[in-house]
Amino acid sequence: MEGEAGNNDDWAMGVELGDGARKAMNYEEARDAFSKFYWGTPGRPGNVKNEKHIVSPAQIERWAKTV
Repeated sequence: MEGEAGNNDDWAMGVELGDGARKAMNYEEARDAFSKFYWGTPGRPGNVKNEKHIVSPAQIERWAKTV
């Protein structure tokens, strides 16, 4: 799967992974199944909390002043 074109959509990729694991699911099922891991659930933060900013807020402010 890594390096293959067309996998910029996490939910579409989840459908493909599910199909490869013989667990058929549609787009909505993939989205619902994996949303809790990314966004979290009440009492359990999701992986979104672990993401690092590539550009600092200060850099964004500097860019905004140049527009």
